[in-house]
Amino acid sequence: MGITEYSRYRGCELNAVQEAVAAGRIQRNADGQIDAEQADRDWELNSIQRTEEPKAARGPRRGGKGRGSRAAAVDDDERVTVAVPGIPYAPARALSQVYEAQRRELVVERMRGSMVLRSEVEAEAHRLYRQMRDACLQLPARLSAQLAAEKDPHRVHALLAEEIRQLFLDFSDGKFEER
Repeated sequence: MGITEYSRYRGCELNAVQEAVAAGRIQRNADGQIDAEQADRDWELNSIQRTEEPKAARGPRRGGKGRGSRAAAVDDDERVTVAVPGIPYAPARALSQVYEAQRRELVVERMRGSMVLRSEVEAEAHRLYRQMRDACLQLPARLSAQLAAEKDPHRVHALLAEEIRQLFLDFSDGKFEER
Protein backbone atom coordinates (compact mmCIF):
# COMPACT_ATOMS: atom_id res chain seq x y z
CA MET A 1 0.00 0.00 0.00
CA GLY A 2 1.06 3.61 -0.49
CA ILE A 3 1.94 6.15 2.19
CA THR A 4 -1.52 7.74 2.15
CA GLU A 5 -3.27 4.38 2.48
CA TYR A 6 -0.92 3.33 5.28
CA SER A 7 -1.59 6.56 7.20
CA ARG A 8 -5.34 5.88 6.99
CA TYR A 9 -4.79 2.26 8.01
CA ARG A 10 -2.57 3.35 10.89
CA GLY A 11 -5.02 6.10 11.98
CA CYS A 12 -2.41 8.86 11.95
CA GLU A 13 -1.55 11.91 9.90
CA LEU A 14 0.17 11.52 6.55
CA ASN A 15 3.13 13.60 7.70
CA ALA A 16 3.74 11.18 10.62
CA VAL A 17 4.16 8.31 8.14
CA GLN A 18 6.32 10.49 5.88
CA GLU A 19 8.55 11.40 8.84
CA ALA A 20 8.78 7.74 9.89
CA VAL A 21 9.89 6.76 6.37
CA ALA A 22 12.35 9.66 6.17
CA ALA A 23 13.81 8.81 9.59
CA GLY A 24 14.12 5.13 8.67
CA ARG A 25 11.68 3.90 11.32
CA ILE A 26 9.66 2.10 8.67
CA GLN A 27 10.87 0.82 5.28
CA ARG A 28 9.38 0.80 1.81
CA ASN A 29 9.55 -2.20 -0.46
CA ALA A 30 11.64 -2.13 -3.64
CA ASP A 31 8.55 -0.97 -5.56
CA GLY A 32 8.06 1.99 -3.16
CA GLN A 33 5.05 0.43 -1.43
CA ILE A 34 4.68 -0.24 2.30
CA ASP A 35 4.06 -3.71 3.72
CA ALA A 36 1.54 -2.86 6.49
CA GLU A 37 2.41 -5.78 8.78
CA GLN A 38 6.16 -5.21 8.57
CA ALA A 39 5.70 -1.43 8.88
CA ASP A 40 3.57 -1.90 12.03
CA ARG A 41 6.27 -4.07 13.60
CA ASP A 42 8.98 -1.56 12.62
CA TRP A 43 6.87 1.34 13.86
CA GLU A 44 6.35 -0.27 17.25
CA LEU A 45 9.98 -1.33 17.50
CA ASN A 46 11.55 1.97 16.40
CA SER A 47 9.13 4.48 17.89
CA ILE A 48 8.91 5.73 21.46
CA GLN A 49 5.42 4.95 22.67
CA ARG A 50 3.27 6.76 25.20
CA THR A 51 1.71 4.52 27.84
CA GLU A 52 -0.73 6.84 29.55
CA GLU A 53 -3.60 5.91 27.23
CA PRO A 54 -4.30 2.89 25.02
CA LYS A 55 -3.48 3.13 21.32
CA ALA A 56 -7.13 2.92 20.30
CA ALA A 57 -8.08 5.82 22.57
CA ARG A 58 -5.48 8.15 21.06
CA GLY A 59 -7.14 8.55 17.71
CA PRO A 60 -5.47 10.27 14.78
CA ARG A 61 -2.78 12.80 15.57
CA ARG A 62 -3.05 16.39 14.42
CA GLY A 63 0.01 18.23 13.09
CA GLY A 64 3.36 18.68 14.81
CA LYS A 65 6.02 16.06 15.27
CA GLY A 66 4.94 12.42 15.30
CA ARG A 67 4.99 10.59 18.58
CA GLY A 68 8.02 8.69 17.36
CA SER A 69 10.16 11.80 16.93
CA ARG A 70 13.44 11.06 18.65
CA ALA A 71 14.44 14.75 18.72
CA ALA A 72 11.63 15.57 21.12
CA ALA A 73 11.39 12.23 22.91
CA VAL A 74 10.81 12.03 26.65
CA ASP A 75 10.93 8.69 28.44
CA ASP A 76 7.74 7.59 30.18
CA ASP A 77 9.57 7.47 33.52
CA GLU A 78 11.12 10.91 33.04
CA ARG A 79 9.06 13.86 34.24
CA VAL A 80 9.60 17.30 32.75
CA THR A 81 10.07 19.72 35.63
CA VAL A 82 11.45 22.76 33.81
CA ALA A 83 10.23 24.44 30.65
CA VAL A 84 13.03 24.29 28.10
CA PRO A 85 12.94 24.91 24.36
CA GLY A 86 12.15 21.81 22.34
CA ILE A 87 10.16 19.76 24.85
CA PRO A 88 7.17 17.95 23.35
CA TYR A 89 3.71 19.46 23.54
CA ALA A 90 2.20 17.00 26.04
CA PRO A 91 4.88 17.43 28.73
CA ALA A 92 4.91 21.19 28.15
CA ARG A 93 1.14 21.31 28.53
CA ALA A 94 1.30 19.20 31.71
CA LEU A 95 3.98 21.49 33.12
CA SER A 96 1.86 24.51 32.25
CA GLN A 97 -1.08 22.97 34.11
CA VAL A 98 1.10 22.31 37.17
CA TYR A 99 2.32 25.92 37.18
CA GLU A 100 -1.24 27.20 36.81
CA ALA A 101 -2.46 25.00 39.69
CA GLN A 102 0.39 26.26 41.89
CA ARG A 103 -0.45 29.87 41.00
CA ARG A 104 -4.11 29.32 41.87
CA GLU A 105 -3.13 27.70 45.17
CA LEU A 106 -1.07 30.78 46.04
CA VAL A 107 -4.02 33.04 45.21
CA VAL A 108 -6.30 30.99 47.49
CA GLU A 109 -3.75 31.06 50.33
CA ARG A 110 -3.45 34.82 49.93
CA MET A 111 -7.23 35.22 50.05
CA ARG A 112 -7.41 33.09 53.21
CA GLY A 113 -4.86 35.37 54.81
CA SER A 114 -2.34 32.63 55.49
CA MET A 115 0.06 34.13 52.99
CA VAL A 116 1.14 37.72 52.43
CA LEU A 117 3.12 39.37 49.72
CA ARG A 118 6.82 39.74 50.31
CA SER A 119 6.64 43.44 49.45
CA GLU A 120 4.04 43.97 52.21
CA VAL A 121 6.24 42.20 54.77
CA GLU A 122 9.28 44.21 53.71
CA ALA A 123 7.31 47.47 53.93
CA GLU A 124 6.04 46.63 57.44
CA ALA A 125 9.52 45.61 58.62
CA HIS A 126 10.94 48.83 57.23
CA ARG A 127 8.28 50.84 59.05
CA LEU A 128 8.90 49.06 62.37
CA TYR A 129 12.67 49.32 62.24
CA ARG A 130 12.43 52.97 61.24
CA GLN A 131 10.31 53.55 64.35
CA MET A 132 12.91 51.71 66.45
CA ARG A 133 15.71 53.80 64.98
CA ASP A 134 13.82 57.03 65.61
CA ALA A 135 13.05 56.03 69.20
CA CYS A 136 16.72 55.21 69.83
CA LEU A 137 17.81 58.52 68.36
CA GLN A 138 15.32 60.36 70.62
CA LEU A 139 16.74 58.84 73.81
CA PRO A 140 19.45 61.53 74.29
CA ALA A 141 17.01 64.41 73.83
CA ARG A 142 14.49 62.83 76.17
CA LEU A 143 16.92 61.81 78.92
CA SER A 144 19.66 64.45 78.71
CA ALA A 145 18.23 66.78 81.39
CA GLN A 146 17.49 63.93 83.79
CA LEU A 147 20.94 62.39 83.26
CA ALA A 148 22.69 65.74 83.63
CA ALA A 149 21.10 66.17 87.04
CA GLU A 150 22.44 62.81 88.24
CA LYS A 151 25.86 62.75 89.91
CA ASP A 152 26.09 59.01 90.44
CA PRO A 153 27.44 57.20 87.32
CA HIS A 154 25.73 53.97 88.37
CA ARG A 155 22.38 55.77 88.50
CA VAL A 156 23.02 57.21 84.99
CA HIS A 157 23.81 53.72 83.73
CA ALA A 158 20.70 52.26 85.40
CA LEU A 159 18.42 54.96 83.86
CA LEU A 160 19.86 54.40 80.37
CA ALA A 161 19.65 50.61 80.68
CA GLU A 162 16.03 50.78 81.89
CA GLU A 163 14.95 53.08 79.03
CA ILE A 164 16.64 50.91 76.41
CA ARG A 165 15.21 47.72 77.94
CA GLN A 166 11.70 49.23 77.99
CA LEU A 167 12.07 50.40 74.39
CA PHE A 168 12.95 46.84 73.24
CA LEU A 169 10.21 45.27 75.38
CA ASP A 170 7.61 47.57 73.83
CA PHE A 171 8.96 46.75 70.38
CA SER A 172 8.80 42.97 70.96
CA ASP A 173 5.34 43.13 72.51
CA GLY A 174 3.94 45.01 69.53
CA LYS A 175 2.97 48.08 71.52
CA PHE A 176 5.83 50.09 70.23
CA GLU A 177 5.12 53.72 69.51
CA GLU A 178 7.46 56.49 68.65
CA ARG A 179 8.23 58.38 71.82
